[in-house]
Amino acid sequence: MNVTRRKSPMGIDAVIDGIQTRLNTSLDFPSDYNIYDRAYRTEGRSGVKLERFIGGNDYQDVFKNDKTSGHIVFMLSEESTVSKASITGTLSVFCFADLSKVFPNVAHRADAELHNKLYAVLKYYHPAKIVHGFSALQGYNVKWQDMQPWHVCRFDLKINYSLVNNC
Repeated sequence: MNVTRRKSPMGIDAVIDGIQTRLNTSLDFPSDYNIYDRAYRTEGRSGVKLERFIGGNDYQDVFKNDKTSGHIVFMLSEESTVSKASITGTLSVFCFADLSKVFPNVAHRADAELHNKLYAVLKYYHPAKIVHGFSALQGYNVKWQDMQPWHVCRFDLKINYSLVNNC
């Protein structure tokens, strides 16, 4: 797998870096599967998109990419609560997977197998909700007629982090 990590991550990015490391060491996905860092909700003429920063003023859409077997990307909710000790926010972990490449030896549609593998890693981060299929992308400008063999799911994690110290 390929992992795109931030240099010297702080706050929520330090938490994401830890999750990326755990996913990379725990999942046995194909070598062209990507684990990206944090993405951002953007709005333009074509509607609302989820994009990741790639440098300068450039962002890249993180929805389906047929050139790989899939990817994972993180997005922090636009609102968090603050206490004296920490910040609590919802960190969404979006997983896009070509199931025929990620689980080539499974004869049926392997969405449950994907959920199981992800949950085995993400359960340590207190998932509050799991959403899959088109519902995982509700509110975003995505135009897929047929997802097969692709599957998308989103794990919403309740995360506590600090802006002062790495968590």
